[in-house]
Amino acid sequence: KLVGQRHRWIERLPFSSLGKQLALRAARAVIVIIGILLALELLDATAIVGAVMGAAGLAGLALGFAFKNIVENYLAGVLLSTRNPFEIGDAVEIDGKQGKIARLTSRDTVLVTLDGNHLRIPNAKVMNSDLLNYSRNPLRRFDFYVGVSTSFDLAEVKRTALLILKENPAVLDDPTPMVVIDSLGDSSVVIRVFAWLDQRKHGFLKVKS
Repeated sequence: KLVGQRHRWIERLPFSSLGKQLALRAARAVIVIIGILLALELLDATAIVGAVMGAAGLAGLALGFAFKNIVENYLAGVLLSTRNPFEIGDAVEIDGKQGKIARLTSRDTVLVTLDGNHLRIPNAKVMNSDLLNYSRNPLRRFDFYVGVSTSFDLAEVKRTALLILKENPAVLDDPTPMVVIDSLGDSSVVIRVFAWLDQRKHGFLKVKS
């Protein structure tokens, strides 16, 4: 209990926040196991200790086959915490599902989706899926389409779009915003606007809107 409550020692470890949580849970488990073994030793039950260890080994093999998915997800959780592909609060997309990382447990990764729901994804699936981390690079590009009349001067349209982008304090000057003609139609021309923002200071969807 004392080890679990005192987090100063865990903060010194060169791990990510997710890895530190996993290390804390592992430390608790190790201390409990050592405590049980010491208690049996103090009770002069060394034979029981040997029997328990032997039975635990056989049971571990049996359970390993029976709970293959659980073991696989646990090992994937260890790898995720050491490889550090994301941190708590990062906006990510995993297997087409978007959200923010809430926590990493021994079995699954918990996302808070854009509509506020909790989504649990097995760690093994996270390891084997394409993972897009929107938060790792604070600078993010957004784009949108605008349809204009074919009677408009397209050079003037592009200048106007760039001027409006530069007037927005959330739009970065570097990388430079860009406006291109995307497609030509019989009655309209579609232009595509590209610009960058700093996610640490501004909301992506709000700036894009």
